[in-house]
Amino acid sequence: MTEKIKLIKKYNNQFTIEQLMELGLSQYSAKAYYALCGYDSLSAGDLAIVSGIPQSKIYEVARRLVYEGIVEEIITAKHISWKVMPINIFVEKKVRELTETIKFLQGIK
Repeated sequence: MTEKIKLIKKYNNQFTIEQLMELGLSQYSAKAYYALCGYDSLSAGDLAIVSGIPQSKIYEVARRLVYEGIVEEIITAKHISWKVMPINIFVEKKVRELTETIKFLQGIK
């Protein structure tokens, strides 16, 4: 892979993470979500490696994404892993939340 292609890939990754952060995710959450997009599912160790998030933070970050409803937790006898839900579910949820906030703020006089 040439240096130019590596730089373009790195820029696109960072741009995508920034866009996820614009939707309200923390940097770690955005990195984890983006990392999961490239795989069927990832264990804690694999998610830490792929996303660059410290191993000590993975469970906290993944559970936050589960709470947001954009990642599904898969529990087996051997380990816990996570898989990403389709991005449209996340975007639709954020649109609903923003619409509710706008309606509330419009009601303030």
